[in-house]
This record gives sequence, structure tokens and C-alpha cells, in this order.
Amino acid sequence: MSTSERLSAAGSPDQRLQPVNDPAQKQDQDRPPLPPQHSTPRNDMLIASLQKALQELVKVQDHLNAASDQGNEAISKHISGIIQSVRALQRDVSDVIHGVSCGK
Repeated sequence: MSTSERLSAAGSPDQRLQPVNDPAQKQDQDRPPLPPQHSTPRNDMLIASLQKALQELVKVQDHLNAASDQGNEAISKHISGIIQSVRALQRDVSDVIHGVSCGK
């Protein structure tokens, strides 16, 4: 028996592997599909405004980082708390954008 015949008889490695039951994959299959996106001029303007606000929050964070680098330790610590608040705002705005774009 030649090498190719032995490999053919044994089957390819892909054929011998059994599918793995992935709970995350099953969970994705159980979820209902997202509702269709309802794009209206009003929603489009709202999303554009929210995206601009998100961009401005990124600029605010950049300015705060620069100020933190220039300040002393006490000021830097205080600015660090403000930066955390700005990040929370960024997450909130991002969540609202996602909600509006999914039609919630």
C-alpha cells in the first residue's frame, strides 16, 4: 500500500475531528435577529450629532492628558478622575448611538 493510499484510507485530519459543542455559538443561534434598521432623516441627524459629540469627547480627553502631563502629582491625580468620567461619557454616548442605529 502506498503512502497516498494509507492517507486516503485513514481519512484527512479534518474528517476525523468531531465538531466541538461551543456554548457561545449556540447562544448566538438562540438570539432573535436584530430588528431592521429604520433609517430616517431624523435618526441620521441624531446619529451624526452624537458622533460629533463623541469626537469632541475624544479631544477633551486628549487635552486632559496633556494637562495631566504638565501638572504636578496632585493635579494629575485629580485630572485622572476627570478622564475616567470622560471615558464613561464616551461609553454612554456610544451606547446611545448603537441604540439609535439598531432602532431601539
